Amino acid sequence: MLKALLAVSVFIAPHVMSVAGLTWGETKVFDLASGGATTDSKSLVDQVAQFDNYLSPPPPEALWKSNNSLAAIFIGINDVGGSDVFMKGNSWDWTNVTQHGFHETVLDRYFQQVENLYSKGVRSFLFVNVPPIDRAPLFIEQGPSATSKVKASLADYNDQLAGQITAFEQRHHDLDQVTLFDSNSLFNALLDNANVLGFVNATGYCEAYQVRAVASPAPNLILSASRDTTAIAWNRNPSDTSFQPTVFHPSSRYVNAIGYLSSFAEDPGMGSLFVSYRDGISLYIKDYLVAGCQGALITVFSLQNPQPEPNYTLVGHTSNTPLYFCRTARVWKDFQCLHVLEGHQEAVWAVLILGPAKYLSGSADKTIRLWESSQTTHIYRGHNDVVRGLVLLPDIGFASCSNDSEIRVWTLGGDVIYTLSGHSSFAYSVAVLPSGDIVSSGEDRTVRIWRDGECIQTIVHPAISVWCVSTMPNGDIISGASDGVVRIFSESSERWASEAELKEYEEKISNQALNKEQLGSLKSSDIKGPDALLRPGQKDGQVLLVQEGSSVDAYQWDMSSGRWIKAGQVVDAVGSNRKQIYEGKEYDYVFDVDIQEGLPPLKLPYNASENPYVAAQHFLERNDLPNAYLDEVVKFIEKNTSGITLGTNSEYVDPFTGASRYVATESTSDARAGGNIYADPFTGASRYTAATAATHDTPSSNPGPSAPTTKIIPVPLPLTFKQANVPAMRNKTYQLNDALRMEISTSSLAISTQEMYTIDQAFDELSFTLGASSFRGTSPITNVHVDVLIQILERWPVSQRFPILDLARLISAFAPSSYAGEGQCLTFLNALFNAAEWSESWTLHQLPKSRETNVLLTLRSVANIFQLPGEGGTNSLSNLDCIQPVSQIVTTITPIAHFFVFEKVLEKLLQPPYQSFSKAHRVVLATTAFNISCISLKTDLPVETRDTYLQLILKVISEEDADTETIYRILVALGNYLHALRKRGHPRLQDQQVIRAFVESLVETKRGEERIYNAGNDVLTFL
Repeated sequence: MLKALLAVSVFIAPHVMSVAGLTWGETKVFDLASGGATTDSKSLVDQVAQFDNYLSPPPPEALWKSNNSLAAIFIGINDVGGSDVFMKGNSWDWTNVTQHGFHETVLDRYFQQVENLYSKGVRSFLFVNVPPIDRAPLFIEQGPSATSKVKASLADYNDQLAGQITAFEQRHHDLDQVTLFDSNSLFNALLDNANVLGFVNATGYCEAYQVRAVASPAPNLILSASRDTTAIAWNRNPSDTSFQPTVFHPSSRYVNAIGYLSSFAEDPGMGSLFVSYRDGISLYIKDYLVAGCQGALITVFSLQNPQPEPNYTLVGHTSNTPLYFCRTARVWKDFQCLHVLEGHQEAVWAVLILGPAKYLSGSADKTIRLWESSQTTHIYRGHNDVVRGLVLLPDIGFASCSNDSEIRVWTLGGDVIYTLSGHSSFAYSVAVLPSGDIVSSGEDRTVRIWRDGECIQTIVHPAISVWCVSTMPNGDIISGASDGVVRIFSESSERWASEAELKEYEEKISNQALNKEQLGSLKSSDIKGPDALLRPGQKDGQVLLVQEGSSVDAYQWDMSSGRWIKAGQVVDAVGSNRKQIYEGKEYDYVFDVDIQEGLPPLKLPYNASENPYVAAQHFLERNDLPNAYLDEVVKFIEKNTSGITLGTNSEYVDPFTGASRYVATESTSDARAGGNIYADPFTGASRYTAATAATHDTPSSNPGPSAPTTKIIPVPLPLTFKQANVPAMRNKTYQLNDALRMEISTSSLAISTQEMYTIDQAFDELSFTLGASSFRGTSPITNVHVDVLIQILERWPVSQRFPILDLARLISAFAPSSYAGEGQCLTFLNALFNAAEWSESWTLHQLPKSRETNVLLTLRSVANIFQLPGEGGTNSLSNLDCIQPVSQIVTTITPIAHFFVFEKVLEKLLQPPYQSFSKAHRVVLATTAFNISCISLKTDLPVETRDTYLQLILKVISEEDADTETIYRILVALGNYLHALRKRGHPRLQDQQVIRAFVESLVETKRGEERIYNAGNDVLTFL
């Protein structure tokens, strides 16, 4: 009986499976495959390494054995043909070896991984060969020469694969079952009998690739291009709002781009000027429709006198091979090539004309380039995926959109003004309205309108993808989508479609199925009952998930009509009887648990059949949380898995914050209303209210007769910022370092080989510590690693320091001995403050994004340094009355207990104007003050340090009047400090009356916030 199926591109796990005619019983599938993988890039090698890390030896959750497990391997498509159009492939890029020789090299590497699986105990294998990719549209559209070349290549690869399998069987006589599944013959049979089997289209792309470009240069003219091989000029009828089409046939192949713009038509320096890339164009041409066609052709048609044949056909771009699109852009003037723009490392996907000799281009290499004539003058980096669209923003600069789902607004100098995040998948196109508002479209079925950095409207489409968007001079918005329809959206009611057409449109939207991935992260608390539709939405485009019967539907609030409009049925939603995957294993529940504001939530996986105590224990151990919280986590599991009915008041409650997701600025009244509230073990109660704090937060102690009765104070455990995705941090460091090394002007700034070796040691150690890897580093983190980190921070550009600062944040938390000496600690801290440009001028408005990020990471590093002995935030001080002298405490607390350093840090924190800090900065600043108060409970601070520390508290408490999380933390910090002073018999504070006035004001103005009210009253008992 097969118990585990190990699936590599491959390792495997409970469904009935049928493979090669054999049916096995319940299996547990571990799927390590990744899209776009080759044998060596996003690779089979990486996937087998994951198997080594997580499944060898077999963990308790996957006790597979040699006699009950199968490894299935399906890879090779991208090695043979590079079918992923967003990436370079493999086999055609090699010029120093034959195709046959290349396949030998690839398959040798392939079977090194197979041998590795064999060495770990796998004895049954299923190999799948490469299907007939020569019959895929990507290659068919390139003509017979390309398809015959690919067909020969994959035949050679499949023959060699069969030979390698035979040799593998001959080497190992203890193999159980080895099968080669011939997907090539199967797909050929299906395609050969397409008509009999009812396939409508066996040679071309599906309809999801239809309308790919729109342009709207005038109120009465729209241009569109489609993969149905047509380009259309739509002219508005003078008598009504309808449009009449004039159809052009630029090519027998797909038409992917279209353009017409007359802004510079009267400029004699421009002439008929436009820039083109492989399948696209950016135009400033009057009275011509210009189409970019598959096959590297650009065709030009007169709109004044339309003819069946193009007036001009421009040739120059390289036809795409099976492996890459053209990496150049071309500047054309008077229909002659003026410049070839060379420099991008991958395909060019977008171009934009800024002036007669100034252009922008965006590429699959994730960069945007500014060109003067044919020379690159600036490279803009920031997107994490293919740059798909560019648009000019007058008086600002430009905007770009990307497959990373973001729209970025840039100055031409390279500063990112803001990033627009809202699309849940690829952002394909971007345009600007006459008002200055930005419009974008994407793979998530939407067009979105942005104003001042916020999404103000979301327009859902009844299509899989909204490929393109454009705007008209009258403010109307044009979209082209995968359903082959061009649509116009207008604020002006006289141009609206009829009521019947609008109703039909809404019905199409409401009847579509929406995958949960298109709606972002879902959890049970997001899903409401039908009565939620009776309450108005808070903003245009707000999405509401409603469960009616067994289905979950998405509704969108339409501000203009004041009603909820059904956007479709959500498939694979929480509550739809599905299993959830966490770290390769299926669970009935995977809860998000927030333990600190601003940090990613922890995952709590649980199966209904599990013992909740065992699940809770595993959760605490995995996340390095105190065992004292075991009962709280068990209660949480029992509450949230005991017959939950989605859409009712039985809302899933986070044991640490009292709700499904903690939002720092929300009122806690709703969370308290349920009656069943669990205490937050870090701060005292659910959603940081403090009603039960004494029970769950405060260790047993004897404060003595002089101590006043308080509800919260003291809270002795500091908070640290220790959560991290170390692999992502490491990859970002590699990516930024590669970018520096590739540019001549910045190559000297790149991390050297020896430095990278040292940094990798730190990443390995932290990955092991945080449970991201079973491999422990070759060296503990020492002052050597800190020295290298400081050197990198000193020379790296401001905009690229953030992953190194994030590494410093983790080192400050997990490796305090690496900067333990007074001089080492001061050097480390100075490097952090310098990296955040602490000595530069501070503005009273929002900092540049890069500096804002660097300041936040620096503040978090500082907060982490203020810890108690052991690991910050996890120690229980059993006797607060046991006061140690400074001479002893210096050796038992972290390096910050060198009070000279202590004083210097406080002085730094007092330098910037409070208004320069963002909300996230202020929360961390208050957290640092709180952590210092925890140290003050343990040891007496020197007089001069006390004075400076009190200045920091006064600065926050007197200037913060909005963010409740900051206010709460600074009040607890003040309460801890006053408690410590009273215990030691210190005299009253010099500014006691001033402090009392501020606290009384906060208590009064925040009376509705129970946690602040209680904390403030605790503080007043000491004053």
